[in-house]
Amino acid sequence: MPAPAAHQPGWGYAAPANYYYAQQPMMQATPAYFQEPVPSAEEEMPEPESLEEYYSDEYYPRHGHRMGSVLLGLLGMVAPYSEGGRCEPHWFDLHAEFLYLSLDNHGPFIEFSKETGAITPRISSNDLEYGDEPGFRVTGTYQTGPGSNLEFTYLGMFDFKQESSATGVDNLNSIFSDFLNHDPQGQEQFDQADFHQVSLANNLDSLELNYRRRWVGPTCLLQGSWLIGVRYTKLKEKLRFISHASRDTDADLIDDVGGIGNCMVDATNYMTGPQIGGDLWLCVLPGLNVGLDGKFALLGNNAKQFTSISGDDINTGFVGIVPDEVTGNDKVTFLGEASLNVTYRVNHKLTIRAGYELILLEGVALALENFNPEVPLFGFTRTPSFSDGGSLFYDGFTFGGELMW
Repeated sequence: MPAPAAHQPGWGYAAPANYYYAQQPMMQATPAYFQEPVPSAEEEMPEPESLEEYYSDEYYPRHGHRMGSVLLGLLGMVAPYSEGGRCEPHWFDLHAEFLYLSLDNHGPFIEFSKETGAITPRISSNDLEYGDEPGFRVTGTYQTGPGSNLEFTYLGMFDFKQESSATGVDNLNSIFSDFLNHDPQGQEQFDQADFHQVSLANNLDSLELNYRRRWVGPTCLLQGSWLIGVRYTKLKEKLRFISHASRDTDADLIDDVGGIGNCMVDATNYMTGPQIGGDLWLCVLPGLNVGLDGKFALLGNNAKQFTSISGDDINTGFVGIVPDEVTGNDKVTFLGEASLNVTYRVNHKLTIRAGYELILLEGVALALENFNPEVPLFGFTRTPSFSDGGSLFYDGFTFGGELMW
């Protein structure tokens, strides 16, 4: 028969006979730090029966930590997305925002229309002050390397326009006859009229291509960038004076006067040139930043103005009161742009942005400054004039977002 299996030693462990801890008596009591905590007086307080009791002086001081938890919860709901930390650079792939700007045009004071014998004008340039108008800006980026990118920006879609009208009974006179002082008979389409209307419009569009280089401060509290690029800006203003004079039906046909008068002044500026700029951002807390942005450009300006003063004569049809004039000049124009912005990061893709925008243009041709009311007497001509020293100032609020993908 086979031999019995040999006895296999066990795998248990026992301390040697002379091991110190093996000879110590077992602890019978549970250490104090493992015991159940003794309820405090605060925890023994009953739950409040109402919110008034919860926030009362007797209850609230001992339960202030509950209010703190509520506040922390609320703050957590409105706090920005902060996973990137404060050292994350300011970056986006697409930036789009809505602008609501006002336009200040400090042009010359001009009286366009007066009633016969009146001192106060019915229409003047003070009636043509622009209001607030919406616009749009969009920027797309293309990364060219660590901390650097190309940016393409469009700014525009502004449509500033203001007009003023006056009605009368064959008693509205115009600046073209100096309100009948220069020419007692006046211009039959503009004087002794029953309707005058003057309108002024302004349009601004801008394209930019920039190279931007970003930097981050040693503590990440500050970060910013510098840029260099080229900018194209088109500014156009149009002034229009429309008049209607009723026919004198009691007169002979040859003496019948009246008709429609039309004066139009277009001032256009085509501006292209280099620009520099940059931005500076302060990290208030991760995901919430406040920053300044600025751009400055010296632009070559091909400025032009076109003037046409004509009428619709009842007897002979169209009549050119002043031959069409086209004048212009090439000059340098300054463009400055600055903004104060706040960004709030919603998630890893979307950031909300709001701010205040300032835009200054110095050295441009404007419609009011190129309005020439001189009408030469029959047989004479006038010398065309041109002005390109005007300035415009835009300012207002912005709101939009930045998107990463």
